[in-house]
Amino acid sequence: MLMIGLDIGGTKIEAQLALIESTSGNQSIPIATTQQKLYLTVLAKMRRPTQRQQGYSAVMANISLLIKDLLEQQQLQLQELAGIGVGLPGTIDPASSTMLNGNSQIFIHQPFARDLQQHLGTDLPVHCTNDANLFTLAEVYGGVGPKYAQQFNRPISCHTAVGLILGTGVGGGVILSGEVLLGRFGGGAEVGHTTLVNNGEPCYCGRQGCAECYLSGTGLERNYQNITGQSLKGAEIFQQADSKVKAAVDTVTTYRQHLQQFLLNLTNTFDPDYFVLGGGISLQPAIYQGVEAFLKEQSFVPNSAPKVYQHQLGDSAGGSGAVIFCAEKECLT
Repeated sequence: MLMIGLDIGGTKIEAQLALIESTSGNQSIPIATTQQKLYLTVLAKMRRPTQRQQGYSAVMANISLLIKDLLEQQQLQLQELAGIGVGLPGTIDPASSTMLNGNSQIFIHQPFARDLQQHLGTDLPVHCTNDANLFTLAEVYGGVGPKYAQQFNRPISCHTAVGLILGTGVGGGVILSGEVLLGRFGGGAEVGHTTLVNNGEPCYCGRQGCAECYLSGTGLERNYQNITGQSLKGAEIFQQADSKVKAAVDTVTTYRQHLQQFLLNLTNTFDPDYFVLGGGISLQPAIYQGVEAFLKEQSFVPNSAPKVYQHQLGDSAGGSGAVIFCAEKECLT
């Protein structure tokens, strides 16, 4: 079966064309379930800018064109697909596939799945969920999950994993025994909007002190600006910290302390096998220093600290996760 996975972010959209089959290849990702084992192989990828400033209708037209261009490039027809999986940057209601909240507001309360079908002129199944869910799902099956399974002799079907995207915002995904935790309305892992600092910085969601305010790239940059009165990008702050510039060192130290406390809260909530971190900040080695030791010392269950991994699949994990999610909906239920 052929499927397309869409990873829709604030700045870019990626479409992946993937083959789902019962035999493995050199580059395939196993999708294990209690019923059967299938394998995913990515055949082609294509990206476009989201251009959300143009509005919802224009973005939907761009997404439709991206899918058509990818299929044309591969000399395929739309009717050859078995389904489309979609990762959106917000909370997605499982019943209606509509975004209920999120920082890309053009998608909120829009019937995305239905509109995509209309733009494509098809009744092809379209399955939507949160992009961080899909990032985590892909990493569990094809990234850090196999690494952990081999090291600790624990099969992926038993893994409890928490994925965090530390980017413009903070997205979260939770996988329990190979299944995405969705929750009643799709907000089962909106951990970025749990309180990290009482009476803290105001968040766009209307609350104060959300983890997103402190662990996002935006939060890091704001903290540095509060200390220095100067504006720097996150990567520059980490570079200055590596050069022992005090304000940058203080900013990174505070960030790491907040991250440690956040991961401890999640450890005592989910008792995961591991965390996997994505997004731009996850590329910085400084944020991992001492984190596992802190969790081992502070976790409620003695000596039960989870591993903390940097992502393995790069910034294309969301598209692969979208295909896996679609395959689970169409093939494995």
